[in-house]
Amino acid sequence: MNEEFRMKNEESQAMKARLIVPLAATLLLAAINSQFSTAHAQGSLAPPGPPAPTMKSLDQIEARTLISSAPFTITNSGSYYLTTNLIGVAYYNGINIAANNVTLDLNGFALIGATNSSHGIVISGNWQTNVYIRNGAIQGWYNGIDATIVMGGVIEKIRANNNKTCGIAVGTGFMVQDCLASNNKYGIVVTGSCVARNNSCIGNTNFGIWVSGSHNLIDNNNVVTPSGIAGMGTSYASDTNNVIIRNNVSGNGANDFSIVNITANTVGPLITNTVSGIITNSNPWANFSF
Repeated sequence: MNEEFRMKNEESQAMKARLIVPLAATLLLAAINSQFSTAHAQGSLAPPGPPAPTMKSLDQIEARTLISSAPFTITNSGSYYLTTNLIGVAYYNGINIAANNVTLDLNGFALIGATNSSHGIVISGNWQTNVYIRNGAIQGWYNGIDATIVMGGVIEKIRANNNKTCGIAVGTGFMVQDCLASNNKYGIVVTGSCVARNNSCIGNTNFGIWVSGSHNLIDNNNVVTPSGIAGMGTSYASDTNNVIIRNNVSGNGANDFSIVNITANTVGPLITNTVSGIITNSNPWANFSF
């Protein structure tokens, strides 16, 4: 009797187990389906197109044109730069700018003229506009920079030295600032409606700064010219309406400043001496001559 009871009990337990397992599976599937029913569709897994490059191009990283040799002519607007010193060729300009809206960054490098080279940088053509030249050295040319055929531009942080005629010569509406012009015949030449500010002109043999034109502002420059015509000045009676203020000129004695038509120009008071090293004139626009 006990054996029969035991066998029936085991059969009953086995039947319960067979019922519980499907029920548990059913409950698990129901729970999973309930979670899926609240999820949102994620769209197609198919790629939108063939793989494409994701890296930036060189033009996007360095959006300028490299000048790697001289002579070189710029015929399109844009930004240009150097990555090394460039040596000129006899009877050619180093860089010729024949376009409007050009930025030329020497990038700390030098344009070096060869024997009988022409101009280091020259702007040519039909009165180019908006030319910007900066940051480098120009030496050993006929003219360092000839920007006289330009209507508006900037030259800054240029070192123009040992050029045969002009270190830097600019035309109408130019600004020349923070430059060094040394050991040229003319350091800086401005020809009309220009600004020459915060420059140093050292050892040039004719003029440190020559104003040839009208409506120029010559402000806060340092000129040391031990010989030559004058440290700073004008040459013609027609050079009028120029403002010459806060400059220091020394080395050429009575010819530190030479303004041909001084009554037609505005020139800050000239301080030629001090008492015990103290400036005795309080005019903020005064020029100095020693």
